[in-house]
Amino acid sequence: MDIGLGIDVGGTNTDAVLLDLRSKKVILSNKSPTTYNDLSIGIKNVISKFDRSFFPKISLTSISTTLATNSIVEGFKNKISAFLIGYDPKEFVIDLNDEIHFVKGGHNVKGEEKSPLDIDYIKAAILKSRDFVEGYAVSSFFSVRNPEHELCTKELINRYSNKPVTLGSELSFKLDAKTRAMTVILNAHLIPIIYDLLDSVKKVFKSFNINTPIMVVKGDGSLIDEKEALYRPIETILSGPAASVVGAKSLIKDSKKAKNGIVIDIGGTTTDIAILKDGQPEINFSVARVGRWKIHLKAIKMETIGVGGDSEIKIDSEGNIEVGPNRVIPICYLGCLYPEVNKELISIDKSVKSIDISSKINFYTLEEKNNSHNLSNLEEDILEQLFPSPASLFQISKTLNRTIVEITKALKKLEKKGFIKVSGFTPTDIFHIKGLYTEYNKESSELAYKILSKSFLNNKWDLLKRIETVVYQNIGVKILGMLSKNELNKDLYHFLWDLSSNTSNYIDGLECKINLHKMIIGVGAPSYAMIPSLTKIFNAKPLIPQYAEVANAIGAITSSVVIMEEAIIKPYKDGFNLHFSTGLKFFQDLEEANIYGNDILRKIISKKAKRAGVKRLNISFEEKDNIVKTKGGNSIFIEKRIIAKGIGKPRLD
Repeated sequence: MDIGLGIDVGGTNTDAVLLDLRSKKVILSNKSPTTYNDLSIGIKNVISKFDRSFFPKISLTSISTTLATNSIVEGFKNKISAFLIGYDPKEFVIDLNDEIHFVKGGHNVKGEEKSPLDIDYIKAAILKSRDFVEGYAVSSFFSVRNPEHELCTKELINRYSNKPVTLGSELSFKLDAKTRAMTVILNAHLIPIIYDLLDSVKKVFKSFNINTPIMVVKGDGSLIDEKEALYRPIETILSGPAASVVGAKSLIKDSKKAKNGIVIDIGGTTTDIAILKDGQPEINFSVARVGRWKIHLKAIKMETIGVGGDSEIKIDSEGNIEVGPNRVIPICYLGCLYPEVNKELISIDKSVKSIDISSKINFYTLEEKNNSHNLSNLEEDILEQLFPSPASLFQISKTLNRTIVEITKALKKLEKKGFIKVSGFTPTDIFHIKGLYTEYNKESSELAYKILSKSFLNNKWDLLKRIETVVYQNIGVKILGMLSKNELNKDLYHFLWDLSSNTSNYIDGLECKINLHKMIIGVGAPSYAMIPSLTKIFNAKPLIPQYAEVANAIGAITSSVVIMEEAIIKPYKDGFNLHFSTGLKFFQDLEEANIYGNDILRKIISKKAKRAGVKRLNISFEEKDNIVKTKGGNSIFIEKRIIAKGIGKPRLD
């Protein structure tokens, strides 16, 4: 038996599955909290739950993760050096704390050299920076038409430094030099992040005597081997959500009705939505926005909402409800770890009367015991109060004899600095109250809800309904927007949703309902609790497959390796230039350029596939001619694009 190990390192939990690679059946699955300070702890915890007799039979491991996405959104701590060749410093402003070198060189749209590459400057910059940077990024103007200057710079970096280097032409074959430069700079930043993940996995594997090839899921749902992931970590952005879609496809493969369904992955931090067509998600290769950065990214087309099982629920003084996007520790989970939390909730219940109390049921716990000296006296006093067990806002204020406002400000600073974690009321607590999910301390959730619902005197369950309305509206409105082929006003989606979800559904005798003729496929741990209610509003059929809670990990181990390369043939002087990722070549005859283009793409893909350990590679080609006709009826050849795609499975050795 060949067994595959799928691992998903998510924002809340680390999931793992053991899968029979031949029958595609799940053998065992487990979950464990993700441990950000040391990823190996969470990975070891989830793998240790498996029967070790299966370990010698594991022949392949594949990993999906949200670490790259989270790192870009949350900011970077490492430092890299970037060479922007042929760029105008006035037109390219970057506010990252990096060493940016604007170097003479670059090419024009025809692939002709604008000016010679300043090799001496590059060499001096490498020698000066190699001891304190963690990687290099190189982007040359119009390198997609001629990568010569990027390749030369890479050769210099490899000669004088042992730090990793990535090139813009290797990451993107799209025009838009600024976005390509930003892509390669962020890629260099992510290398240490992915290195830490893979290093953590290898440490755990060594302790369990697991020896297997390691693959990583890309944002388009395909796989790359660990070496390529280290070299091109930017491609792992949206890896986790992509793996969930692939996992859902694997779990519903026998359901014909689900081939054109909507996949909703409800996690601890976010909800990701993708639409299937004939069993396949749409792939989007364009400029994507991740955090505040625009990058070139090939990924599954999906929408992400900052609402998940662990999203913080806030209620202001006027009774307005906000769910997410902040992720907190559910009260029920904290109460499971620290039973004394319930006593404090009872105490808060006796002292709180107004509705403006959503933050007052929050508890705070140490992220780690840290002796940093960059803290105020109040911040240090608060950290002492949180050791060894968490405390509420009331407890801290009372013990330190400081106002709620003072304590709240200090706590926000400590959270931002990474010293503490917040626990609050979440959808997971609602699931416990309703009996839909009872893994943790249900009493803690009920006590917290009792405090929050104080001002809803007519019906204490009214607050629960209002919170659920906000959660489902956020998801439902997003689905309506994705299904619409026209750019309609967002207010219209909200209007339609309100009509359909309202209990009366009548306007002057008119009943309004949404009838969704697509199956809603739910994956992720909270899907069992949320999908049934969501589908009722849509009048749609729900499908929550077995092992939906670990769909990401299943998607990781059932994915294929997909390698895509592109070449462009453009008229040049008395012949044609063939532009490809590793060079530029001139031909006098279009057919010769076309034949060579197919051949060079096949060689590039085959080489990458061999390096990735792919077996039985299938390569297909697609050609697109861009020919325009003049008013006189003559045809003018603009360009030909050759797109090659190689698909295969990793070798099991």
